[in-house]
Amino acid sequence: MSDFVRIRIYNVGLGDCILVSVPGVKREKHILIDFGSTRGKNKEYLERVKDHIIETVNSDPLAIVLTHGHLDHFKGLYHFIDEFDKITSVFLTTKYLRTPETRRLGTREGPVLRALDERLERLKVLVDQGNLDDESMKLASERLTTDEMIDRLCKRLGSRVRYLDRESRVVLAKFLAGTMAKAHILSPEPSEESYLRFAFGKPLENKGIGGGLILKKIRDKIANRSETSFRELLMREREYDNATSLVILLNWRGKRVLFAGDAQESSWKTMYDNGLLEPIDVLKVAHHASHNGTPVDHPDIWSKMIGSKKPIFLVSTYPRKDWGMPSRDLLQRLESTGMVYSTEELEGSPAFIDIEI
Repeated sequence: MSDFVRIRIYNVGLGDCILVSVPGVKREKHILIDFGSTRGKNKEYLERVKDHIIETVNSDPLAIVLTHGHLDHFKGLYHFIDEFDKITSVFLTTKYLRTPETRRLGTREGPVLRALDERLERLKVLVDQGNLDDESMKLASERLTTDEMIDRLCKRLGSRVRYLDRESRVVLAKFLAGTMAKAHILSPEPSEESYLRFAFGKPLENKGIGGGLILKKIRDKIANRSETSFRELLMREREYDNATSLVILLNWRGKRVLFAGDAQESSWKTMYDNGLLEPIDVLKVAHHASHNGTPVDHPDIWSKMIGSKKPIFLVSTYPRKDWGMPSRDLLQRLESTGMVYSTEELEGSPAFIDIEI
């Protein structure tokens, strides 16, 4: 058995799919972090990725991590849930995943999220009636489809689903028992306030308004149909979903690997403010190397993450000019800091990169 942790990052077009294999006392344990795609790869290709993952895992224990509820992170899981259902020990995801179960658990209980849910309750009616502009119709249809797929996925996996935040410590430790690896959840926080302020309250932050008043003004703005369009709400909700991604730090024999999901500026700032960031050896670059997923423009945060190291940067991306993805400026800055491995032009069927630490 290998003495190394292997990190395998698959080319799934616009999406993430990472298989982490950890040697144990008796056998390997595997963590699949996301498996989704929305552009660049068809279902037949994703099926080959699925087959490759299942062949690699074989009869070893498998934990699946869904960092957040966007199609580019779980569409493959959804398509092949019949096969993954048979081999999955536990399914870990952010406590802010939008499902009936998380609503029951109370993670969407605050006044801002209640106001948002009340506004967006009408989406299905508006879509059915065709009473939205083209861009809003596209965003609304995707949200409705996403919610339906996530609900089915979580229902299928049932009692194996765990909704996590930074204070959730037991589940990953229990799964990794019998290995020398340790895992810690760095984000999201138990409170959603900082992420809401980032996603919905940016103009208000610049006015120096206090936190409690900001949340009240955000709630009022969301509830005011003449002030906030459905398109704006849907776009800002996507930012909130990204910001509440599950961020996991894996420690292996003194090496630190950070899997950042689609973390955003507010995610990094909150982790920094809480003293959670230390120099890393490997970083899965957030949000497909978009300009807003990696805090290179925040020197205090970035220097805390990098220190004197020359890290490995793993980039899962696909060219999307309308979203500025990947950011060529970011990639150049990462190349000047460490070693970059990208799936962008990776060939194979399936295509993947292996890193051993």
